[in-house]
Order: sequence, then C-alpha cells, then structure tokens
Amino acid sequence: MASAITDKYNNANSSDNNKVLIESLDASGSDVAVGDDVTIAGISETGPIFIRQIGNDFCPPISPHLIPTLANVDALDRPTGSTTLTKEITYTFAEQDGDLLPSFALEQNLSKLTGTNIYRTNTGAEAEDLNFVKIARGCRVNTLTMTANENEEVKMTMDLNTRNVHSLSQTEQYDARRGITDETAFFNYESSTNADETREPFFFSDGTFKVLGETFLKINTLTLTMNNNLQDRRFLGVGSKDVQEAIPAQRTYEIAFTGHVTDDALYTALLNDSEDTTQTIELVFTKANGETITLNFTDYFVSANNFPIPDDKGPIVVEATVMPRNLSACTVKTHWVLQG
Repeated sequence: MASAITDKYNNANSSDNNKVLIESLDASGSDVAVGDDVTIAGISETGPIFIRQIGNDFCPPISPHLIPTLANVDALDRPTGSTTLTKEITYTFAEQDGDLLPSFALEQNLSKLTGTNIYRTNTGAEAEDLNFVKIARGCRVNTLTMTANENEEVKMTMDLNTRNVHSLSQTEQYDARRGITDETAFFNYESSTNADETREPFFFSDGTFKVLGETFLKINTLTLTMNNNLQDRRFLGVGSKDVQEAIPAQRTYEIAFTGHVTDDALYTALLNDSEDTTQTIELVFTKANGETITLNFTDYFVSANNFPIPDDKGPIVVEATVMPRNLSACTVKTHWVLQG
C-alpha cells in the first residue's frame, strides 16, 4: 500500500513517484489490497477514479474535498499484454439522477515551432504568432452519439457544453501537450512491446445487439444517442460574463438501427402502446485482445419502424427507433487509465 496523502500537490513518498494511485476502500470503509479481481468501492461518484503522479507531483492537483478520504491509497498495477490483455481494468458506470455531471478540459494546439519547445507559448511577442493555444474549461457532455455501421469501425461523437474558453495572455508561459512531442510517449499509448491490438478500434463485426428478447444478427447500422439536455443559464450577480452555467434536464436515450427482417417482433412491438419492462436491450462490442464495452437498457418502447412493401428485389430491410428510459448497466473492460 502507498503512504497516506496529506497534501494535494505532491506525495512525500518517493517510492510512489510516477505511479498511478487509487483510493482503496471497500464498501465498509476498510482498506483492501489492490490486485487481480478486486472490486474497489468508496470512490467519489464524480471522480477522479485514478490519481496520476509526474515525479511526486499530482497532475492535476487533488481536489481538496478528497484529501480526507485518501488516508489509504494503493498504486495501480497497470494493465499489460500483447495480443491478450492482462490485469485489465473493468469500469462500472451507474446513472446519476441529479445534476452532478463530471467535467473536463480540452486543449487545442496549432504550432509552427520546431525543436524542443515546439508546443511552448511565445511570451516574447505581443501576439501569439507561432503557437495557437486555446483551453476549453468545464466541458460537460451534452450529447453522445455512438455509431456502428457495417464494414466500419465503431465511432463516437460528442457535443460538449463548455463554461469558458481561455486564451493565454502574453505573460503566460504554457507548454501545450505538457511539452510531449511524440504521441507514443502519452500515458495511455501502449509501447512497442505491446501489439497493435491494444490500439485498434472496436469494429461493427465484433458486436451483438439484442432487443425484444432476440439477438438480431443481421443489423446493418446502429446509432445510440444519449442526451443530457443541458440548458445554458446565466445568473444575476455571478462574477464574470465570460463564464456560463448549464443545468442538466432529463436524460434521454435513443437507439436507431437498420437491419434485415427476420420476424415480426418489431412490427408487433410498434403496435403495442405500452413499454417493455420485462426484457433488456443489450449492446456489446468486443476486441480480440479481451477489451469489451457492454451497455444494457431497460423499460423501452418502439417509437418508429419502417416496414417496406417488398418488390422481389432483395431482403426486406427495416428502419427502427427504440426509446429506453434507463441505462441499467454500463461496463467497460480496457487497458485505459481514466486519470483525474
């Protein structure tokens, strides 16, 4: 076990330098040993999940409200493996009904510099003429769309709501990308000792989709949309007009897919005016190295489906939209470390 942390900026225990730490409390508040097949409870529901160190410095500094809970921490035994992933991390995400959504920052960098300072801002010029840097702070996901089309990789797009976009002043010296010029040096980029399987995307062909109690093997396209319906608000007396707030409204889910008709289950479900509360929509994507994404939805109804009139020129293809109320399970098994 790592030493207790009492400072939000750095760790006094040099043996923990450059390691990733995690709170290691079980559901009863007792310390647990981190290793294979261990479930860790007692983590703040809004994160951070893991706490990264660069040397003995925490990056970013630990949120003050977490300091009292870090009396027991452990160093992460990082996932490894070539064609088969070992020591993998399984994340389990649960729905939140409140207005606490995790936020993060995004950095945009365009550089004309060369050499060791390729991503460093130019403090010697009145205008930033060699390195264009913008930092979007307080980003929260408004809409997430996952798309799986035949013969393609699984893709994900996000529409973000941002509190503020910060432009660096002339006096601010800033190393974009933390000064890293080689993407293979990024923390979650697997080294050359691991096979390319760890960097391959999920593919449409390695997935299953079950709805209405059946596994539809002849799905051509599938789109999952999650919407937090964030509403922009500004309030009287709040200090800066450059910062906006967003209030989450009701979260909605929509699953639209196109596939070959194998039975009349969809047609019958459309005629039913009540939701299905007995069966689960299951969406699973897998990779050969053992990584998986599993999404389960419950309490749903079919809001639309398009049954064509056949003309003897091929299989009958239906377009359908399903509206679930609840995300009952979301698990991801991966080598990626979600840093604070």
